[in-house]
Amino acid sequence: MTDSIHEGPIDRLLDRVLSPVAAVAGIMLGVMSVMVTADVGIRWWTGRPVIGVFELSETMLVYATFLALAYVQLKNQQLRVDILSARARGRLAGALNLLECVASIFVYGAIALYSGHEWLKAFQGGFLRRGMLEISTTYLLTPISIGAALVVLVLVWQLIKSVRQIVTGVDEVRVATPHSEISI
Repeated sequence: MTDSIHEGPIDRLLDRVLSPVAAVAGIMLGVMSVMVTADVGIRWWTGRPVIGVFELSETMLVYATFLALAYVQLKNQQLRVDILSARARGRLAGALNLLECVASIFVYGAIALYSGHEWLKAFQGGFLRRGMLEISTTYLLTPISIGAALVVLVLVWQLIKSVRQIVTGVDEVRVATPHSEISI
């Protein structure tokens, strides 16, 4: 990851809001791991699964994934193979970032809109997932809608920064951290 030395108030606000959300996602992964491990042990010992572990772990995985997405995007820690943009500087780097932001806004915007629409249908219809536990599909669609919307918010901010970079032609000053992104 690379962090800007000159983070503005919007960067700090997004970090302050999204960091705890990502921490909750990490805790969910830990709890889910313990649940599944316990279920495997109990199933081995008794021959029967713990009721609801599959459904709860599946739900927690959706929450953990979509709640962490915006923070990962903000910190630029997503897996990237960037042959061209890793070497680009100035206006070209800004233009490539702008292109990436626009494409990502379309993708995550579509996910947010579609999952929001499906959430509304599920809420109105009272749709349930079938399994040992019947869980409302609204519980699964909520983090998808919110997570995708938060990613769009972060991408819009990154788009604004990219436009600023195109106009000024100046790269952001960056400092590499121990977890630098991999560029090929």
